[in-house]
Amino acid sequence: MRWIISFLFLIGGHVAFAALPYDIVAELNEKIDERQYEFDQKDSLADGRITISYNLAAGERATRLYITEINKLQKEINDKDAHWMVLRDELKVLKNWLYDTSDEDFAKEYWLDRFELLMNIHYDQNEAWTRKKLTSNQILARNYFKLYKDKPYAYDALKFMMDNNPYEFIAEIHKYQSSPYLVQVVDDLVYEDPIKMKRWVNTYTPINDLLYKSTNPTTQTFLALFNNYGRASKSFYMLEDILNHGMTAAEAHTIGEDERKFRQQLIDLSLREDIVGQSGIEYKIKNEALEVVRAVNDLHETKDPAVRFKSVKDLSPAEFYTYMVYTPEEIFTSTFNGFYERLISGLDEKDAYTFLQDMKMGKYRTFIKMCAGYNKLDDFLSKMSEEHQKVLLTQFVSNLEEGKLENSLTAAVDVADTFGSLTNDELKAFFVEKMSSELARVNYETNTHGIRVYSLLSAILNQSNAYSDEWVTDLVAQYDIPKINQLSHQSLKNQDGVIIQQVFFFDDDDGKASYASFMPSFRNGNWKIEDKKTYVKMSSVGKQKVEVYANKPQYEFRGKDDLRAYFRSTGKQPSVVIHRGHSFYVDTTIQSLTQNAKLVFLGSCGGYHNLTKVLDRSPDVHIISSKQIGAMAINDPLIRLLNKNMLAETDIEWQGFWDTLGGQLKGNTKTYKRFQDYVPPHKNLGAIFIMAYNRMKEKDGAVS
Repeated sequence: MRWIISFLFLIGGHVAFAALPYDIVAELNEKIDERQYEFDQKDSLADGRITISYNLAAGERATRLYITEINKLQKEINDKDAHWMVLRDELKVLKNWLYDTSDEDFAKEYWLDRFELLMNIHYDQNEAWTRKKLTSNQILARNYFKLYKDKPYAYDALKFMMDNNPYEFIAEIHKYQSSPYLVQVVDDLVYEDPIKMKRWVNTYTPINDLLYKSTNPTTQTFLALFNNYGRASKSFYMLEDILNHGMTAAEAHTIGEDERKFRQQLIDLSLREDIVGQSGIEYKIKNEALEVVRAVNDLHETKDPAVRFKSVKDLSPAEFYTYMVYTPEEIFTSTFNGFYERLISGLDEKDAYTFLQDMKMGKYRTFIKMCAGYNKLDDFLSKMSEEHQKVLLTQFVSNLEEGKLENSLTAAVDVADTFGSLTNDELKAFFVEKMSSELARVNYETNTHGIRVYSLLSAILNQSNAYSDEWVTDLVAQYDIPKINQLSHQSLKNQDGVIIQQVFFFDDDDGKASYASFMPSFRNGNWKIEDKKTYVKMSSVGKQKVEVYANKPQYEFRGKDDLRAYFRSTGKQPSVVIHRGHSFYVDTTIQSLTQNAKLVFLGSCGGYHNLTKVLDRSPDVHIISSKQIGAMAINDPLIRLLNKNMLAETDIEWQGFWDTLGGQLKGNTKTYKRFQDYVPPHKNLGAIFIMAYNRMKEKDGAVS
């Protein structure tokens, strides 16, 4: 219906004519068409098709969203037999979507995702895509929460934001109070980590109000513990046993006051899966394990074992096992060997497989991987019957497709890493045979995830020429992964031809020592050093421009913030990122990564979870890692050799690079021995597996 009535208004004694309703609608249509034209002619051709030469898929998607879909919606609105104000309001929505989209970056993924998300939410369409996007992009989930707060996927989005960054989510929880799903998310927080949630009880905060609104039994028991025994009680760790295994609150509180009993209870809880408070339990026991292991690590120069291992002389085999599997990235080789010997000694004549069963097979794949890495697997297997050896190894490589995706891939990476450490040809043959039979099984069952896992493992591990150029070429061709045996010099340069590096240091004794050892490498004629107070910048003076940025350890946080602001303002992004710190600092380094990163040195932080995070942010990256904490005596020469290659503008061929570095370190037996625990990119089987798995998943069009 077209409206042709005009309205008269008296304004300051004058008669004014308001715009005709028809004109208002027409003007909105014109504005929409103008914005579409602006996007359409960005490729210098206004033909109803947006072409992005460097990304054809993005151009096609931009055409569909900004041209085809908007035209369709515009026509549907204009054809409606509705009041002109209805038409006006609906057209305003389309206009605002278009004009709120970036002029320059409209075809980039974020803006395309944003546009499609707004469209889907507004018209209640494509729920599966919308749910997936809101549970994978925290910025979109947070920025547009008000638009979908009552939608069925609001809970999933809230849960994602909480899981992805719990501290930020809790700090901003007031922004989400209008959602009916928020109490349920707070219940999940209590279930996952009641220890962290204690801090909010009986405070003047929205979280406290939500806790007391809950009718969930776990949350109500949690509040009862707090009000009866106080914030300091350790009974919160035992919520699982109180709720599901008949333990009384009083018994839990009493156990918490006995250090030895509490430790044993923690170990027992840590061996179970999907229990109340698992996150808090894992955090507590990992921290305790780190304290125990570091105390022994720190005495690595002590020659008398009785002195070095005095602090752990009364530990049980279960405690040794737990502390080992919770510190795979921190434990020194000599510490592992000492713990292992004491664990085995404590078993007396007990079958080692029976011991693992007593431990409920908790983290047994991690333990097997560590034994293989430290050349103890043959010895450990010898402590059990031949029948149990076959059962254990069969278990180790079987049913890797089962359980949650994350747990499944963790197990597969453990298998890949273990195989990479094996020196026993019989064990290798056994692994290959079992993986072949498992691949046949999942093929028969048509289990897509299982087929991916076992076909990849077979391709990566079942090769007599592993790590050779031919082996890499086959993997590159089959799975479209980067050429991980060689790092192209050109790939490290930005658009200005400069190689940007960022080195992360941390404010502890090791960080300060590492920084002091690192800086002299740049005090020569090849580099110019600029002190920026919170960080330093080293610039090469030769033909190839390399810029190295490193925060000062005493400015751990401010230095990183200043560098982040500098990179944002200049548009520079590091292609080389080096982590010089313990594993518990690594999240800070990983969060800084972008798709521009082509080489990352992770140190001892190369477990599945960290590899996955790195490859999610930087899909084509080469990763150097270590099986244990790195050493300055290795890290500094490694970085110097990397820089030498970059200044010489040569590609890095990893096997040759590794041979050269090994030759430099051979003069010191102790250092060279530790160098054997470093893993170059082309031998990082876990990283290769995840990289290839991700490519397979993309090729299959999988949603998971």
